[in-house]
Amino acid sequence: MAKKTTFIGLLGFGTVGSAVYRLINSNRDLLQRKTDHEIQIKSICEKNMSKAVGVDQKLFTTDYEAIAADPDISIVVELMGDCPEALEAMRMALSRGNSVVTANKALIARHAPELFELARKNNCEILFEASVGGGIPVLRALREGLASNRIRSLYGIINGTSNYILSKMTAEGADFQAVLKEAQALGYAEADPGSDIMGTDVVYKLAILTMLCHGRFVNVDEIFCRGIAHILPLDIKMAEKFGYVIKMLGITKMHDHSFEARVHPAMIPVNNPLAHVHGAFNAIQYHGDFSGEGMLYGLGAGGNPTASAVVSDIIELSRNIQSQNRINLGSTGFSHHTLEAARPRDILELHTCYYIRFSVLDRPNVLAGITAVLGRNNISIQHLYQQGQRQEDAVPVIVFTHKACERDIRSALKEIDAMDFITQTTKIIRIEDEP
Repeated sequence: MAKKTTFIGLLGFGTVGSAVYRLINSNRDLLQRKTDHEIQIKSICEKNMSKAVGVDQKLFTTDYEAIAADPDISIVVELMGDCPEALEAMRMALSRGNSVVTANKALIARHAPELFELARKNNCEILFEASVGGGIPVLRALREGLASNRIRSLYGIINGTSNYILSKMTAEGADFQAVLKEAQALGYAEADPGSDIMGTDVVYKLAILTMLCHGRFVNVDEIFCRGIAHILPLDIKMAEKFGYVIKMLGITKMHDHSFEARVHPAMIPVNNPLAHVHGAFNAIQYHGDFSGEGMLYGLGAGGNPTASAVVSDIIELSRNIQSQNRINLGSTGFSHHTLEAARPRDILELHTCYYIRFSVLDRPNVLAGITAVLGRNNISIQHLYQQGQRQEDAVPVIVFTHKACERDIRSALKEIDAMDFITQTTKIIRIEDEP
């Protein structure tokens, strides 16, 4: 019997692309046993040929269009990053009926409706397991293992850089800027860390998770987002004092006729399994209406874990191609015609508990002024703590509230921040007590 081969076109040969190449070649026999096909990389698009050391130079080209147009190539693997060429390459491949595998969270989050429609029209597929959680098979779990469930809630620690920083600050009581510099020196943070510490990276991943949880396309600009740059060692100390840990979370929750999608640092109880996810590791905690609680945990980034997810998609597509049933399961797990664009709930409608850090002048009647405004705005105080350490004649005042409405919190803080004893803008951290 003639050997059957699935030819791959690889776009990008950086950290992930080179790991995909190594995985396919190292585990060639295993992949063939699982697909009854040989999976072979036919062409690699890479402009920087210094990355091609030890690899057959004949495989390389600088022309991604040639790969997308090659009739022998069945699957185009896009690992070029968030750039116009990556989107154009995916469009070209799908338009020609070539299935696509990508790790590109930004392009999937922003262009999913267009790309899914191209795949549907041309009887091919686009898979993106590697776009969220690195080597954690969270998207496949949502598409298949949890397909029968309504996902009531999902909490994700899905950015290794922010989790490393907060873990380090928690363990050592260190300052944010000092830990950020250390993370950059160790390679855990980019030279420009904005996407990680401001939450943009998590927004893209949460948009994808929301698609798979609820069958909704969400405009990334409509997902509420706050980063971690304002977190102080004092906040971490206060969290610990009252039984919490601070984590950067992507959160989606389903309600009867609406859903939440928000990204921000949150205090979670120390007995929550997510509180013990440290360093650059990722974890996704979910609640299905029939499956109940569950959590997926593992390495959320890096060449080898991400390559593992990429090649898992290649295996699925190879099986579909050889069975001549190329669309066994939609990219999101939902039937194409049921997917729809939807807006998440306005953050102002959120009801939760809050941690509030005021910076005030140390003088009489300050606490009375703060508590009076909070009371007028329907905000009940659970704990009030005045830190004695002065910073340039100012002292921190910490308030933990009972459950309150975000709209009321903002109204109260707008009034309080205008008072003459406030020395800097008040900071809040939302508290997630419930699964």
